[in-house]
Amino acid sequence: MNSQHDGLDFTQDEIEIAVERLRHFLDAVLEPDGLYEIRPVPHTAGGSIWTTPPDLPDHIPVLMAWNRSRVNPYFSLNPRKARGATKGIDTLPGALVVADFDSGMTLAEAGAKIAAAGLPPATAVIQTSASHWHFYWRLAERLPNLESHKRIQRGLAEALATCPNVCSHQQVMRLPGPFCNVKPDRPAMPRVQIVECDPNRIYDANVFPMTSPEPAFEAVALDRLAITIQKGSLSDASRALVETATLFPNKGRRASIFEAARDMHARGWELSQAAGVLMAVGARLGLEPDDQADIPRQVRNAFATPANPGYAVAETATIQFPTAGSVSAAANDDDYDAELEALPLPEAAALPPRPALALSHGVIGDFMRRVEHETEAHPVALATTLLVALGNVIHRGPHYVVGRTRHHVNLFLAVVGNTGAGRKGTGGDIVADCVRPADPYWAEFCQSPNLVSGEGVIDALRDRVEKIVPTKGGGPDEFETIVVDPGVEDKRLLITCAELVSAFKAGNRENSVLSQTLREAWDGKTLRTMAKNAARTATDPNLSIIGHATRQELVKVARESDIFGGTYNRFLFVLSERARLLPHGGDLDDLGTVPARIADVVTFARTVGRMRRTPEADRLWERVYGELTSATGSDLLAAVLSRGEAQTLRLSMLMALAAGRAEITADDLAAALDLWRYSAASARVIFAGVHDALFNKIIETIRSEPGITRTALYRRIGRSTGSTALVEALARVRASGLATSEKVPTRGRYVEKWTAAGPQADPETEDHEGKMVKKVTKGDSADQPTTLLDTSCTKNQVPAAPAVAWEPDRLAPGKYSI
Repeated sequence: MNSQHDGLDFTQDEIEIAVERLRHFLDAVLEPDGLYEIRPVPHTAGGSIWTTPPDLPDHIPVLMAWNRSRVNPYFSLNPRKARGATKGIDTLPGALVVADFDSGMTLAEAGAKIAAAGLPPATAVIQTSASHWHFYWRLAERLPNLESHKRIQRGLAEALATCPNVCSHQQVMRLPGPFCNVKPDRPAMPRVQIVECDPNRIYDANVFPMTSPEPAFEAVALDRLAITIQKGSLSDASRALVETATLFPNKGRRASIFEAARDMHARGWELSQAAGVLMAVGARLGLEPDDQADIPRQVRNAFATPANPGYAVAETATIQFPTAGSVSAAANDDDYDAELEALPLPEAAALPPRPALALSHGVIGDFMRRVEHETEAHPVALATTLLVALGNVIHRGPHYVVGRTRHHVNLFLAVVGNTGAGRKGTGGDIVADCVRPADPYWAEFCQSPNLVSGEGVIDALRDRVEKIVPTKGGGPDEFETIVVDPGVEDKRLLITCAELVSAFKAGNRENSVLSQTLREAWDGKTLRTMAKNAARTATDPNLSIIGHATRQELVKVARESDIFGGTYNRFLFVLSERARLLPHGGDLDDLGTVPARIADVVTFARTVGRMRRTPEADRLWERVYGELTSATGSDLLAAVLSRGEAQTLRLSMLMALAAGRAEITADDLAAALDLWRYSAASARVIFAGVHDALFNKIIETIRSEPGITRTALYRRIGRSTGSTALVEALARVRASGLATSEKVPTRGRYVEKWTAAGPQADPETEDHEGKMVKKVTKGDSADQPTTLLDTSCTKNQVPAAPAVAWEPDRLAPGKYSI
């Protein structure tokens, strides 16, 4: 890639393309509702611009004017609390971390360092000049606090040996787009451009290295120290910075100056004296004029905070300050069991084997042969997403009667993976494109991205409401019927819920009827609300759900009332992971005959009524019925899998329809069994450990004692269960993602230490009585009713198609002018 450019002479076409790429980048890495600072570096008289990401492109003319004046536009990594808020306390935790490769290496070398450190591919890569790169990773959730952001940034800088200056939560980074790098040491003015951007790469915070928390300490006056430190002295690190411009270990230029200022403050320096010395240091370090001018403010901030003097090797003793709640780095001999520590943790369960019969059956096989190798989506997630869509678009015509119960072809699907690496949602747009020609009306009006409340579901499928009123101008016995609400004629609704766990949380709220509504909708029963002034009824609903979740999220919100009450067993659970790496996407411009084949299947299926099995299929059903109705495992797993025969029946109906048959053959049933067994195996992996007493006790102990060793866990809670049971439970804990372990060397041996993973606080949590409590955040209202749809619409709008990784030849012509 040629990153050198002779000046700021962008053509109009180049500007339009760069702006489109910038929009794609902003959508991928920033919070759409966050307020971000766009800072001119060096500072200009006009100061910073404060904007949300969707509005940022409106400022392109001003930003380009900055650039022509040799000013670089930078954007804040974390959102700000308010316009003009520039202090650290005015910063909000964000969901973005970055590594700055500022040491002159190729893109391939930087990528190799990232892979060697065990880090996932970046969400976006920016080239700021020749051999200088910024790698951005988008997190699945905003970090719980600013300290977490700082610790991850430090962990990345240490693991990758990248620039440590980006560790501050106030950090600003170079903005890509129609801009050039106009630093004085970049005479060629290289363009700042987006090399790669994939919005589907979203990760849990716990996949990134995180440094230890800053040690707690109490500031101690010089005259109270156990050793003598002269007023106006310097630590070795500060002296090296002042005398030889040697930076502090693992810190950049500005951070080193700040640390030296803290050390000088603790050693009794005068503010003005320290500022003068450090201004000279900044000049020697070659700081940019803007950073140089900011040194007095840094020094004032350092002097405003209590500090202790840094330890100097020339002094005679180490000053140690106790850390509250710290865990000793070395395990006591009494806290070490060599035999127990040596036991290997069982490997996490792998994904179940590929259900080959299901994925090659009828039109499903046609679909998979065309699209499977052109997407990163997991094949089973892709095929089951197609089945759910087919069951919804076909509607309630095909049915199977068991006793007095009618089963239709609507399904609830939960695709479970590990954040972006699970590729849970990837492929949904492919299915939509393939099914759309079969029924454009359904594609336009019968889909929704939201699942919030039971009342909202019913409202989206509500019947016509009429009312008998006295005739206007008529006699006392004259009445007429008026339409109060036209209702919804088409009772098909496919909800694609990107955050299924949020829906389950909503169902956990007091007085929520969501779980009950979902159970009745899966059964095909008439849905009703009992609101006094706005009662609603939805007859003959055809509701289907495609939900996405991570295993960690799912097991945290699983409630016994939903598991044993029948909500979870109405879902097909499918484990998903990325099937392949396609940096530039697949070739899906031409879907071939697949849309036409699907349209034929839909047309045929709508002519089908009651379905039955062939005699051969009946014999197979009799052989597997015991397996389907007698799930093995814990009581919880048995509850999750207790609807195996009903799920397999519905799958067999869809398999028959996918093959163009109105009767279920043995081949159709075998394909359905194949897919059900994959789902059952997925559920066993997903729910392993949920409501397991030993599993939960381990999690509770790790959270209360971060860094606890395996031996200590055994002595706290494992003596009654035995070491084997403890190690097996620890493997389940690790697989759940709720805690992580590391081998730490102590006294020539290694011990295994455990730490809870990720943020511990949820927007909804349990109070001391076990009731669900909602924490109202900005944008929420405790009194505002939660509904699925805007009731002014008769149907949902189609959710926007997921963004895809940027490719130059796929950009539509820009409409931006300057």
